[in-house]
Amino acid sequence: MPNSISVILDSGAFSSWTKGKSIDIDEYISFIKNVQDCVDSYICLDVIGDPIGTLKNQQYMESKGLNPMPVFHRNEDYSFLHNLISNYDYVGLGGMASGVGILDIQNHLDRCFDIICDQPCRLPKVKIHGFGLTAMELMFRYPWYSVDSSSWALTGAFGSIMFPKKVNGALDFTLIPVKIKISDRAPQNTEEAIHFKTLSPSEQKYVLDYIISKGYKLGVSSYKEVDKKYKLQKNERWVVKNKEVEVREELGVSNDHNMRDKWNIQYFVELEQHFRPWPWAFKPNKLEGFGL
Repeated sequence: MPNSISVILDSGAFSSWTKGKSIDIDEYISFIKNVQDCVDSYICLDVIGDPIGTLKNQQYMESKGLNPMPVFHRNEDYSFLHNLISNYDYVGLGGMASGVGILDIQNHLDRCFDIICDQPCRLPKVKIHGFGLTAMELMFRYPWYSVDSSSWALTGAFGSIMFPKKVNGALDFTLIPVKIKISDRAPQNTEEAIHFKTLSPSEQKYVLDYIISKGYKLGVSSYKEVDKKYKLQKNERWVVKNKEVEVREELGVSNDHNMRDKWNIQYFVELEQHFRPWPWAFKPNKLEGFGL
């Protein structure tokens, strides 16, 4: 993956498709032209489930003087991928964000990268961007040039922060991170995360020391019951409208979602530093799976 921070502009086609809405391609083209000096790449307005429609949009945007990143989706004929990597130097792989098992995605991506890395050296012939890549196993298995994921935002919104696992006394960013629910307002332990309050004293100390070492604070809040006439102060917010208020006495990751977002962004910045320098050869063990 690249070491410098770059900006890729997504069309929003997938989000619009899930909501049953459409995007005006000419408005999207106009927007790109207004901001293209601020971005490094921008995505073709893809048509989910219609590779011909996506190709037509690619060609239309190119006719307007643009050079969008083309997109190949899971469940499309692989001949489209062959065509894209023969004609473009930066290609996106989509259709992996949700609702699909990891092994199904792995089988699809194995086939994609067999096409992308079909030279004897097994190096990728073009740069590849992965849309909606949240699984650590998939990030490290393939020679991506870039990936995107909304997990940093969703994790913080649900009151959690990400921690790298420790193996033999050292942090290992190649493993699936531990998600710790840190907010008082978040539910206790769930399938995806454990709550700070349920940790042992020694575990809580480790988490707290790590938070402080990164320049953050845990945060301190108190709670009080009020009546419906109560007016919120600057450091307060409703827990239950017109009934209970949280007083944020000291901001930290436990009571400030913006701080949790910054923490989780920082986690991914550190994660990036543990990837092999791009490009590297794709030579997976076909029988290893994920060690399950």
